[in-house]
Amino acid sequence: MLRDNERLFLKYTLVSGLRKGEAVNSFNLIVELSQQNRLSEYYNSNIEILEHFKYADLFLRATKKAYISIVPKALVSAIERSRKVSYSAIRKRLTINNQKLRFKELRSYFATYLRQHGILAEYIDLLQGRIPKSVFARHYLKVEDVKELVQEVNAVINKIESSLLS
Repeated sequence: MLRDNERLFLKYTLVSGLRKGEAVNSFNLIVELSQQNRLSEYYNSNIEILEHFKYADLFLRATKKAYISIVPKALVSAIERSRKVSYSAIRKRLTINNQKLRFKELRSYFATYLRQHGILAEYIDLLQGRIPKSVFARHYLKVEDVKELVQEVNAVINKIESSLLS
């Protein structure tokens, strides 16, 4: 019932742990920057992190923030070849087909899955934007520390992806 890019978006929302608005903005930003050959401004492929903090107007709101997301290169490459998505179009298709999906459940599942597979709660809070901006810059923006986190989270993301139906 969903188009290929919309199914890819749902997968991206699940493995990134972003809120629905942030996920739509991020997904569409990946597509747009890719078309302009500027994706490296947003996606750090060396450590496989989307750097949302570089686009503060989209991702750093007064109360809800998203600083970084750990996303495997393969998924970003698939999104690059995709088309932009619209939340309302996805919602409409699901409603017409009598399917219920609350996007916040994907975010909750992501956090729970990470916790159940040994990721520290502090890192989950970082990935879900529940830390103040000053704390992020002072404590988490060190590449050496982030590389270890990326390896741990990617291992869990691989488990999530392998459990998904294609």
